[in-house]
Amino acid sequence: MRVSRNIGYLVLFVLSVLLFTEHPFNESERTYKAFWNTGHLYFFAILIWLVLQHPALQHKSVFRLLAMSVLISLISGGMIEVIQLAVGRDMDIGDVLLDVLGGLLGCLIILLQTVAFKVWQKRLALLAVMLVLLLAYIPFLILVYDDYLIKNNFPVIADFESTFEKSRWYGVNVQSLSIDDTTVRSGEHSLKSEFALGEFPALELEGFTDDDWSEYQWFKLSLFNDQPEPVEVEIKVYDRQHQANNYRYSDRFNRVLRLQQGWNDFAVPVNEILNAPEGRRMDPTEIYEFSIFLYKPIKPLVLYVDDIYLSHEK
Repeated sequence: MRVSRNIGYLVLFVLSVLLFTEHPFNESERTYKAFWNTGHLYFFAILIWLVLQHPALQHKSVFRLLAMSVLISLISGGMIEVIQLAVGRDMDIGDVLLDVLGGLLGCLIILLQTVAFKVWQKRLALLAVMLVLLLAYIPFLILVYDDYLIKNNFPVIADFESTFEKSRWYGVNVQSLSIDDTTVRSGEHSLKSEFALGEFPALELEGFTDDDWSEYQWFKLSLFNDQPEPVEVEIKVYDRQHQANNYRYSDRFNRVLRLQQGWNDFAVPVNEILNAPEGRRMDPTEIYEFSIFLYKPIKPLVLYVDDIYLSHEK
């Protein structure tokens, strides 16, 4: 057991360093980020497993050990999130939930090692271990399934008919994002975005596959303007190389779109997008981001987005 504890302390130290290390993935690699975040589960599982080996706790009831594990994980996890916020990381309530699940996992493992359970009790404890692991990996598994949908639906980029699609979009100075079923271009749903005031309020999509855009002729999208007067928005598309080129304006595709009241359908030649960077051609299998943004709006705007796809026909 001493050797196991020493290994536990070593792994705990490594995980504690990683907890305060920014993940090495960009926003589009959300599946890898979700897997990275499961480190919270194992950190607290090992922490509680080590804590509960203290002699003073060895004769506590199962209920008290479970309650203590949840309490320690909840308080410690909350403190870690506050510290992460102080060093420039984001707070995430999902991480605290992983911390609590990790604490429960560590407690269950120590109980299985030290308590003389009856056969049915041991089976129940093992079932609880599997349930904790399943709950911890649900966000990751959902993203794996959503990545499958993205790949399977191409050349449709977004039609908002999947309940998971909203998670692919990010808002900058956007008050709210929601799947809407009242204002749609086709199908049953669209994306409703409420742009706030700011220099560049934007709606960004970073969930592309490695499929080849050059096999299609047109990039199409539909936007709904709920204002009586025309509104100008700008769209941009860039590939992964654009990041290495310091996000230069001349190194991506930009296009101003003028929206009349109601639905507006646009078709942009794919070749114009791919040839837009100055001095090079985008890699059609490495498209990284599509975004819609406003330039210093004078009032808030509600914009509906639907039917973003590649097509052979205009």
